[in-house]
Amino acid sequence: MPLNISINNLVPITQFYDTNSYDGYNASAGINQGLAEYTNANFFSNDTLFAAEQYSFGNKHYFPYPKKSSTNLQEYLNQNLLPEVIVGEDNIPDTSFWIKKERDGEEIEHFVRPGYFTKYINPFISLYYRTFFRDDKCHEDYAQKLIPRAVGYSAGLLNYFFRGNIEITLPDTGVYGKTDNPANGFTEVKLLAKNITTNNEEMPNGSIELVIKYKLALSDPFQSGMVDTAEEYTYIVVSEKDGKNTIPRDNAVELTFDLTQNPIPLWATDVYLQIVFKGKLGMEEGAVAVGLKDISEPTPIDVYNNNDKICINGMWYEAGSDSAIAQVDANDDGRAWTVYENGQWYEEWDVYQHDIKNMYIRFSPVTDPKNASPTDYSYHTSNIPAGSLKRALFILTDYGFKYSFYITRTIPDPDDWWGHLPSQSIYPGTAIGRQTNYIDGSYVDTYPVFYNFRGSDMWWGGGLIYINWPYPADSQCILSLL
Repeated sequence: MPLNISINNLVPITQFYDTNSYDGYNASAGINQGLAEYTNANFFSNDTLFAAEQYSFGNKHYFPYPKKSSTNLQEYLNQNLLPEVIVGEDNIPDTSFWIKKERDGEEIEHFVRPGYFTKYINPFISLYYRTFFRDDKCHEDYAQKLIPRAVGYSAGLLNYFFRGNIEITLPDTGVYGKTDNPANGFTEVKLLAKNITTNNEEMPNGSIELVIKYKLALSDPFQSGMVDTAEEYTYIVVSEKDGKNTIPRDNAVELTFDLTQNPIPLWATDVYLQIVFKGKLGMEEGAVAVGLKDISEPTPIDVYNNNDKICINGMWYEAGSDSAIAQVDANDDGRAWTVYENGQWYEEWDVYQHDIKNMYIRFSPVTDPKNASPTDYSYHTSNIPAGSLKRALFILTDYGFKYSFYITRTIPDPDDWWGHLPSQSIYPGTAIGRQTNYIDGSYVDTYPVFYNFRGSDMWWGGGLIYINWPYPADSQCILSLL
């Protein structure tokens, strides 16, 4: 931006075109002036061609610059100026004279052109100056100077109006939205918003709206590869649910948006969140500040309870089967768990089937991972039978997140104590990206790849295959052989 604007006290917007640095006698090409000042002092328009010379002895108003002394017009009058040959867009040579602006601010090679009758008219009368005109070559030189300046000032103007900037991040829950009811879609969005506008401008007492932008898949998006989507975006606009009206600078505020009347559908693709604040920004009333976030597409959390199988010595067995028990039954009692008999311990192994008795899932941001527990969780289910898949829920989150499981298992026999303490782990999550991005001049489609496990397509970036502990502990079996 050519203009150095201090927004601390909000310089008036008029300074984009008039900074009061040009007083009519100090024409310059400097960037400390407004666009109108720069244009007025350095360029002719149709009715300002040599206005200082035409109107200086009358009552008509005129601008002092540009003027004759800013140019090499006198060389032309003294017949010391050589003609120039220009080849136009029609490839026809054009031989003529062009007057150059060579001082008092901007230098312009083809500033103005004499007319056919110019050389026949007395240069000391005002009619003489009316024979000059600007042709295509003049306009081309003008454009080379004016367009970059205009673009720079326009960018500065846009930056001024849209300088307000809002950062959107995940709330402590680790998701923007979740649903375990696919038919309902996502009926609520939560996020953290923080004012990150430069120059310490505050955002108090305004209105806060969420704009959700997405496309709709035309077939099931929870499969590998591309699917067709609607050509047009759908938009949802909703106000903050709890009446919050300030976006602070020192810490993020949690905002909640009720989408009950217009939920985000499960088949949404190309999902974006945009926070719009309207109100006071610094000293300016009626300002607009915006924050944009490209979030994940709806992502399933899949849990497969593989406890109907057990890996023993590198081979898969049916958990609880006679053949599985026989591999670990040290005292030949037809059971497989550690017992104390006849003065000695028989170290055996749990090779039985187990349902998931209780499962708690906790999501969290990458920067603040949290463990799930029975008192701190995002989702709970009481039972997942051995040998079954449960698509627990769908989430909207960042493309990278953290998730944790807290799981207990059913005990097939009261004496079977082995390994039934709750398991608890935090995993790095990867959410689904299904959208079209414009990269390096072309459109690139992003789509997920699902993992097929035992006949079910699972999302590998946010789920769990829950297995029995192998025997011995370092034994390995290939999951794809199940």
